Amino acid sequence: RRQNLCMFHLRGERTEYQKMVTLCSTSFTWTVSNFLDLDRTRDELLQSCRIKGGENEGPEFSVAIRPWGFYRFRTNELEDDEYVAVYLRVHNVEGRPYIIRYSFSIVDVTSSKSCSIQDERTITMEGESCGNHNFIKRTDLFRNAEILLPDRKLTIFVEVVIMNGLGGSLAAKRTAESAEASPQEPLEELPRDLWRLYKSGNFADRCFVVGGVKMMAHSAILAARSPEVSKLFADGSNEVVIRDIKPDVFEGVLQSIYTETMVQNLDERASDLLMAANLFGLNKLKQRAENALIQKISVSNVARLLILSFQHDAPNLKERAVKYFIDHKKEVKGTAGWKELYKYTEILFELIASI
Repeated sequence: RRQNLCMFHLRGERTEYQKMVTLCSTSFTWTVSNFLDLDRTRDELLQSCRIKGGENEGPEFSVAIRPWGFYRFRTNELEDDEYVAVYLRVHNVEGRPYIIRYSFSIVDVTSSKSCSIQDERTITMEGESCGNHNFIKRTDLFRNAEILLPDRKLTIFVEVVIMNGLGGSLAAKRTAESAEASPQEPLEELPRDLWRLYKSGNFADRCFVVGGVKMMAHSAILAARSPEVSKLFADGSNEVVIRDIKPDVFEGVLQSIYTETMVQNLDERASDLLMAANLFGLNKLKQRAENALIQKISVSNVARLLILSFQHDAPNLKERAVKYFIDHKKEVKGTAGWKELYKYTEILFELIASI
């Protein structure tokens, strides 16, 4: 098998250590030169070398990609095998907690950033990972290889902001001592266990009635993870009726609340989940639904996605749909969706202003 050739371009800046401030801000690209030629072994793991967060001693990080899905550490179970998984691994943390804000994008043939995701996590352990198990669906990546994999290469653009997680050395020391005293389970175990709790119904004290289907949930988890959903029970009742949302879509909402990352059939329900996520203030689910829809933009659906982006305040989807429309306006004007756009003068005005 050919060796994976990886190239880096790095830029960054570092500030002096202060309480609760940015320690470093870095961005770089990582190119895997023969991505389309990889052997299709499911345990394939591509890893970059370590990148320093600044010129002085401090956090370092590396990037890892699993082209064929990922395995659970403890159970060796294959998960999300339809997706390419991408992670940021943090090193040299020395027991001190850091807040990591990061984003991944694919650099396409036009040197534009596509399929972007972003998130934030607190890191306390050496080698701890953060990232996305379903960064992009593999069939979508390969179907658009001419755009997303120019010259058979995958280029990932990474932006990282590393901040001090606690204000003083004493707090950091206590956090480190606590971490040593209580070894942590791998992060991916927690979402799965919380979803099992939901499915079991044990200790559930809130009931949603959706399309005649009763779904039990836990008030403590709702309060911690989704204040907007928790407010539905503000009148003291233990049961509420959810209207205008399909049962399978609302279960996707609950799955996002309980697990944050595990949402089954997201691609097939992205439009409905975008609407529900906007309604209930679930920003990460909304972002994932936007990303799923962005990957599906085509001449036949761009008008519908434009309308959807305006109706449900989806700026990323709107930006990409407007750009796609401008690039393909002649083809789009012959579709049924174009006629539907005439009902939305606000969208038409923005399209005219963008041309």
